[in-house]
Amino acid sequence: MKTLAASWQEASKSNPCPLCGKTDWCNVADNGNATVCARTDKAPPGWRFVKTAKDGRPIYAVENKEFYQSKHYNPKSMPHLKSKPKNKPAPLPEGVLSLALLLSSALPLERKKRGKKTEIKYPYGGDKWAIRIEIPNPEKPKGYSKIVIPYHTNSKGELVKGKGGEQWDAYRLEEASEHCAGKWVLASEGEECVEAARCLGLSCITWQGASWNLEELKRSMLALKKAGSLGLAFTRDNDKKGLKKAQLIEEAANLVQFPCIWVNPPQFWEACPESGDIADWITAMEGHQREELIKKLEEIFTQELEVKRDCIENPSELLSFGGGNNNGDDGDGGDDDDGGDDGDALNFWRTPVSWNGEIGWFVENESKNPTTGATVITSQFIPKCNFDFAIERELESADGGGLVLTFKRSFDDYPKQIIIPSKDYASVREFEDTLKKAYGTGVVCNLKLEHLKSLLHVRLRNYRRRGGKIYKLIDRYGQQSDGTWVFSDRQFKSNGTSTIEEKSNLVFNPSLGKEDFIPCPELAQKDPLALKRLIDACREFFGSQNINQVLLTMGWTVAGLHSQAIFKHDSCFPLLNLYGEPGSCKTLAGEAALSLVGKNWGQMGMLARVSLSALYEHGSRTGSLPFFLDDPERNTELDEIFKSWYNRKPRRVRGNDQQPQSPLGVITNHVVGEEQAATFSRFVRLPFERVKKGKGNKQSFQKLRAAQQKASGAFSQLLKIGYDPEAIAAIERKLLPYLPLAHARIAQSLAIPLYYAQKLVELTGGSDNLYQWVVDNCCQTENDADNAGDSLQDFIDKILALEAESKTGEWNLKRNHQRNNGKTYTAIYASDVWALVNGRFKPATYNFKSLKPMVVKAGGIINTTVRFDRSQDQRLAYERALINPRTDADGNEIAPKPPDTIPRKAWLLPSFLFEGEGVAGVTDCNPNSVTPENDSQSRLSTSADDDCNYVTKNIEIEIEIETQSRENSNSAVTGGNQTPENPGSHGDTVTEEEEKPTQQGFFPVTENSSTPVTSPEISVTSPVTASFKEPAGENKEQRKFSNITDEASEKPDFDEFPHSTPHAVWGVRKDKALRIKREILAIDCAEDYIALSENPDYSKAELNWVRLKLLSKAQREALTVVVQASSQN
Repeated sequence: MKTLAASWQEASKSNPCPLCGKTDWCNVADNGNATVCARTDKAPPGWRFVKTAKDGRPIYAVENKEFYQSKHYNPKSMPHLKSKPKNKPAPLPEGVLSLALLLSSALPLERKKRGKKTEIKYPYGGDKWAIRIEIPNPEKPKGYSKIVIPYHTNSKGELVKGKGGEQWDAYRLEEASEHCAGKWVLASEGEECVEAARCLGLSCITWQGASWNLEELKRSMLALKKAGSLGLAFTRDNDKKGLKKAQLIEEAANLVQFPCIWVNPPQFWEACPESGDIADWITAMEGHQREELIKKLEEIFTQELEVKRDCIENPSELLSFGGGNNNGDDGDGGDDDDGGDDGDALNFWRTPVSWNGEIGWFVENESKNPTTGATVITSQFIPKCNFDFAIERELESADGGGLVLTFKRSFDDYPKQIIIPSKDYASVREFEDTLKKAYGTGVVCNLKLEHLKSLLHVRLRNYRRRGGKIYKLIDRYGQQSDGTWVFSDRQFKSNGTSTIEEKSNLVFNPSLGKEDFIPCPELAQKDPLALKRLIDACREFFGSQNINQVLLTMGWTVAGLHSQAIFKHDSCFPLLNLYGEPGSCKTLAGEAALSLVGKNWGQMGMLARVSLSALYEHGSRTGSLPFFLDDPERNTELDEIFKSWYNRKPRRVRGNDQQPQSPLGVITNHVVGEEQAATFSRFVRLPFERVKKGKGNKQSFQKLRAAQQKASGAFSQLLKIGYDPEAIAAIERKLLPYLPLAHARIAQSLAIPLYYAQKLVELTGGSDNLYQWVVDNCCQTENDADNAGDSLQDFIDKILALEAESKTGEWNLKRNHQRNNGKTYTAIYASDVWALVNGRFKPATYNFKSLKPMVVKAGGIINTTVRFDRSQDQRLAYERALINPRTDADGNEIAPKPPDTIPRKAWLLPSFLFEGEGVAGVTDCNPNSVTPENDSQSRLSTSADDDCNYVTKNIEIEIEIETQSRENSNSAVTGGNQTPENPGSHGDTVTEEEEKPTQQGFFPVTENSSTPVTSPEISVTSPVTASFKEPAGENKEQRKFSNITDEASEKPDFDEFPHSTPHAVWGVRKDKALRIKREILAIDCAEDYIALSENPDYSKAELNWVRLKLLSKAQREALTVVVQASSQN
C-alpha cells in the first residue's frame, strides 16, 4: 500500500495550495503529490479524489504531474472551487448551562385598550421605544394581527415615528449586562417573548426590526462577552423565519467567537403550534412554578450544548440539517489505497460517503485532454440515497434493539428523530419501508445490502468511539421495571421528580405492541390546581349519591399508579368493579378517574369488546396504568381471567409471554364473579345509583369534561403520594371488625383505594368521611358468609339447587340417614352427585378430591356404603304411582312396589349443613391471613385451586367407629367386612387405615384406590346386579367361567379401548383387550383377582373397559360370586 506523503504542511504564502491557490485552510504533501483542500468540490484535470479526511475535507492526489506543472494549469481559473467556509464556532464552556437571572421576577407591562386595538409600549432606553399594536383577526393562528412600530424623540423633543439616526441597542441589553457574569443570556424573537421571560425572572434580550443584521448582532454579543457572559442561548420561533434568524445569530457569534446555541420550541414543548414561541409556551404553562420552567429550559439548552460540543470535537459526525452541505466521511469510505482510518488499528469497511445531504459514492472518470492528449481523471459524486442520517442512540431490547437516527432528506428544512429496529435492516427493502413509515413520507435508498450494513456499522462504531452509550428501548408505556415513568414527551422518577433520557438511559418507543395498537397517555402540562378542579366538578355532576364512589374510584386509580410497589409488597393488587343499573353514570365515573392518568386516557383506557389477546397485550404493554373493561359479557372464561389478573399471572401463547403490568377494573350492570367465590373475593365493589332529582347537576357535564382535559397536570403530584404499607395496614385493621364473615382479602382490598382516596381529599381541602361511608356501605354488603368463598358450602348450595330441579333425590341423595352413634346425616352418592355439579356449574375453586378433607373437617364421613334407590326412573315412577295409584277389579288400590335399592359408595354430611347453619358454623372462622405462625391452625390445604386462607381452630375430628351389618344376605355387595373409618384422625391430618376390598364390580372400592371417579357407565363403583341368584346346590367356589358360554350382547369398538399408548392402532388395541379378557376368564379365586388388578401392564381403565364391554352380564355376575366366595373362605 503506497503512502501519499511522509508529512503534511499547512498552506502558506511560500507554499500555497496547488488546487485553490490559497494560503490558509489547506494542507499540502511534502512531496507535492497530494493536497487537502476544502474549497475544491471535485477533482480537476490531472488530479483524482482519494478519500475524505477525518475533519470532512477531501484529499486529492496528483494523477498527471506533467499537466499540473504545465502552463495550462491555473488554479484560480478552475471551475471546481467553492467559497471559504464560515468561521468555526467558538469553543464551548464545560459543565451544565445556567441562565442569567434577574434579582426578582418582572411585572407584566401595561396593555392599553384603544377601541378594538391593544397597545403595549416597550422601552428601549432614553428617548427610544417601540409600540406593539394587536388587531383582532380570527384568520390568524393566534387570533390577531400585530405590528411593532419604533418611536424616538428628536433634538426638539418631538415624537417621531422610526428609529432615527442613532444606534439602537438590543432590547434589555443593559439589564442583561448587569446579570450575565458567568451565565448564559437568553435571547428570543420579539419584545413580547422577552417580557414573558422576564416575568419568570430570566434576563433576556432581542433585537428590534432592522437591527437583525450581522453588525448589530455582533455589537450586542461583544457587549455581553465584555460583561463576562459565557454565551448566548437563543430560542427561536417555530417557523422558517425563526430558522433563518437562528442561523444569522450563529454566524454573528462565530465571527466574534462568542459561544452560541439555539433551540426550537418543539424541543421543550411538544404541543407547540406553527409559529409558536417561548411566550406562548410560558402562557400554556400557567400555574407551574417558575423554578420548574427555568429548570426545563436549562436542561434543554444543556442537551443542545452537549450535542454541539460533541459535533465540534467530532466534525465528521456533524450534519448541517438547517440546509447547505452535508459533507463528511464515515471513517473508512471511498476507494483509497490507504484503507483503515488514517493509522487507527481498525478493520477496513468499504462504505459510501455523505455529500450535500445525500449518501453515495465518488467515482473517477477518465478522459483525454484535447490539447495535450494526456489522460485526465476526474471525480464525480453519484448519490444512492436522497437522505442522510446521524446515529443519536444505540438501543437494546428483548427484540434485538436498534438505533435512534436523526434523519433528513436533502431538500427538507428540518430533521426528524426516528427509531429503526435492528431486525428492520436485515434487507434494504425492510430498511427503506421502515424509514418511510417512521418519516411519514417517501425516501429513496439504492444501496446494496452489504454497503448499507457497512455504513451502519461504521457510523455506530464512530458513535461508540466518541463516547456514545447503549440505551434501553422501553417495552411498555408508563412505569418501567426500574420504577421510571416514560411517556412520549417526558420522564419521571418513581417519586414524581422529572428526569431525562441521558439520566434514565430509557428511550420512548412509539411502536409498541405485537399486532394490537397500544395507546400511550398524553399528560397535560403540570398544574397544581388540576386535581381540585376535577374533584370539584365531580361533586357538582355526580352529587351526594355517587361522589363517595367516584372518590374511591379515583383512589383505586391513584393506587394503580403505585401498583408496582404494592404488588412487590403483597404479590397482588385488587380489581375494581363499578356496578349499578343503566344510567347510574358509572362509566363517566371511570372516565373521570382515568383522566388523572392522561388527557386521552378516559377514552384510550376504557376498553370494550376486545379479544383475550388484545386485553393481555394492553395489560402487558402498559406499566401501572389503570384501565377499565366496559360492559363485558358474562361468562366463566372472563371470571378466570379476572382471578388470575389479581396475582398478575402471565398468559403464554406461542412463546409470547403476556404478563399483566397494569391494574384492571370492570364496569358492569351486574356484580362480577357472583358465581365464582375466588373471583368475587378479588374485587372491590362500588355500587352506583341513578341520580335522583336535585342530587346531581347534569348542567356541569361540560365543566367536568374541561376539568378532565387538564386533570393529568397533577400526575407528578400523585406520584409523590408514594406507597405507605403501614398506613394501609392500619386501615385494614380498622375494617376487620366489620368483616368477620367476609373473605380475608376483602379488608386489605378495601383499605388500598380508601387510603389513596383519603389522600386526594386531603390534597384538595375536602372534608369527606370516606372511611365511614365504606363501613356503612361496602362492609355491610361484604360481611356475608355467602361471600366467604367456602368451597364445601358452595358445593352444598349447588346440590340443593339440583334438588330443586329434581336432578338429585333418593337415588343419589338421602336425607335423615341415621347411624349407630345417634347422629343424623345427609348421604350422597358422591361420584354421581359430583358429576352433576361439575357438569352443570363447573366450579373453578375446588374439585372432587379437594372436597374430601373438607367433608371430614366438617364432621362428615367419606368412606361408607349406603343403600340408594337403583335409579331415578324407578324412584320417579314410584312417586307417580303413589299420586295416581292403580286399582284391582274390585276397585281396591294396589300399593306400588318400592324401588329396588342398591348399596353405593357414599359420603355422609352432617344434616345441619343442609338446613341453613352452613359450614361457617363448624369451621370457627377467623378472618386473618395464613402466616407461618398460625399455619398449623389453618384450614386443610386441599388443592392448588382452593385458595381459601381462613384460619380455623385446631379441632380434633372424631370419626366414629362402626360396623354396618349386611342388609341382604344374597346381595352381591357385603358391608360386613368394613373397617372403622378414619380412626385416630386429629387436627388437619386425616389418616385412613387400610381397608379390605368391598366388591362392587371389578375393582375393590377402598379410599386408598387412586382410580378417578368417572361417569356411572365406566365407574369403578358401578354396581353389580343385586338380583343374581346362585344355582341351587352349586358351590360358589366351583362356579367357573367355562360353564358360561354367552358373550357380550353388543359388538365392541376396539378403537375406544383406552390403550396406555394413546396412538396405538386398532389391531394393537384389540389384541391387548382380548388378552385381558382371557386372563379375567381364568380367575379362580380372589387372589387371582387381586393379582390381575395390580398387574402393572394393565391400567385400571383398560381392565374396567374389558369388564364392561367384553364380558356378558352373566360373566360379570359370576366374577363377583367367585371372588366373594373365595374371600369368605
